[in-house]
Amino acid sequence: DNLRRRLWYVSQSADNLTRVLSEHPLPRRTWSRSCVSRTKGTMGFSCGFWKLLHVTTVGVAEQRGGLSLVETGMVGPQTKLFSPIDAADTIRDYMENFFNCGTCRKYFVENYNNCENNRRCDRLTQEIEEASIADWKELPVWLWETHNEVSVRLLKEAKQRAKRLGSDGTTVDRILFSEEIAVVWPNIETCFLCFNDDGTWDEAEVFKYLESTYWPDSDL
Repeated sequence: DNLRRRLWYVSQSADNLTRVLSEHPLPRRTWSRSCVSRTKGTMGFSCGFWKLLHVTTVGVAEQRGGLSLVETGMVGPQTKLFSPIDAADTIRDYMENFFNCGTCRKYFVENYNNCENNRRCDRLTQEIEEASIADWKELPVWLWETHNEVSVRLLKEAKQRAKRLGSDGTTVDRILFSEEIAVVWPNIETCFLCFNDDGTWDEAEVFKYLESTYWPDSDL
């Protein structure tokens, strides 16, 4: 709440953000329960990073790229605004220039640059003031799809490594449908409504789930 009330102050500089954050020390310095893997050290950072990206994309949608904040006077009129494609491009540029996993970086950027993947180029608009609510919702849904694609890719790579090493007795690198379902999120137990009767995703319900998870006091 303090961050929201002082959003304009915080947005002016990194020092201002640090000052406000110093008033609210973290209750713990460990990963959240949902980001603790059974295999020590394999999940914490990447899980937390994906959560940050989900919060960011849902937040951009909720605040219409900052336009809602400008209209309500919470930030000044000179504040930079982001269209859905601007926000996605920013994530892509961060991954290319700063993410420290070379393989992850290469895959993400190549996947992003291919417009056919996730229909990114025709689903994420450059509009801000003219963007509809549906346009804004596409951004977090795009990232959610990307996250699930990465999870399935990592599963396939692990299966291939296991085949080469013979560590699990497998003779094929093909993954089972049940294995793929196990790594995508959300699952049917956490979001029954996210699935249509034929097993495909209901993206409207997926957005609602993302919203309730990462922006629970939404008015969108």
